[in-house]
Amino acid sequence: MERRTFLKQLAATPLIFGLGNLLSQEEGNTPGWYREALAKMKQTGRYGIVLVVPGGNPMRATAEEALSTALATQPPHLFCEAVFIVLVRKLADRLVGETGERENRILLDPAGKRVAADRVALVPLLQGNDFSPSFERFLHGKDNLHLRRQVREMKVPKKLRDALKKIDSDRIGERTDAEKILRAAGDNIMPALALLRITTGSEEIQARIDAIRNNHSGCTTGDTNAPVTNWKLPYGVSPAFPGLKLATKQLEPDSCLGCGMARIDPESRPFLKIKSRLFKIPVKFHTR
Repeated sequence: MERRTFLKQLAATPLIFGLGNLLSQEEGNTPGWYREALAKMKQTGRYGIVLVVPGGNPMRATAEEALSTALATQPPHLFCEAVFIVLVRKLADRLVGETGERENRILLDPAGKRVAADRVALVPLLQGNDFSPSFERFLHGKDNLHLRRQVREMKVPKKLRDALKKIDSDRIGERTDAEKILRAAGDNIMPALALLRITTGSEEIQARIDAIRNNHSGCTTGDTNAPVTNWKLPYGVSPAFPGLKLATKQLEPDSCLGCGMARIDPESRPFLKIKSRLFKIPVKFHTR
């Protein structure tokens, strides 16, 4: 296995339940990680998206690679807004599906009850430009009915509700504190942020929400003790190309909205600190 592939899979596995076991999934007893996924949905009030792949080993391997690539290249917030689960067909039929059905994308509510299902060209969708629009439509529902119901039923602490109200504050300090609180909340606040982004008419607020969603503390899906994100590769490495490539285009979306200076995401800082110690180069991190 190439080092690049290993790093991608290492980063991807905790974010999609069942991905690390995809090649060895059987139709026997209910896997422990599936029960963990249901518990995470109930705990965080998030919906679950079940992706169903054929049982043949070649198709499993293709799906595994597509899922790993999607986690490394697609927008990160969707993987934190919902709990993603991947199942082979026979296991899906027993746990969430109906025998003989053709649907391969199934939506579960936080209680694990089936809400909706459709059939998509899974591998092309994971690799293409329609990833975000397609999954947002499926997850949020028509006229965002699923999302509105989800946020309405979520138990959002008062501290987070107040922070949501203050991200459009005219006071810079108050707004900065609110954004810090929301970033630290991680996956627990993602659905509420998504609804606020949809309902606000302010492009400035939308930009602030995008910055929060792409720079939050991390999603705790597989390991509740160690927050992780899909941005595990060293800063400047583009997983879409072999070898190392300076991803200069990442500077624009990852830059500070106020001054335009590149902002280093938290997952990349340990890597840069190691490099600075090796070459004795001082590294300063930009913060807002």
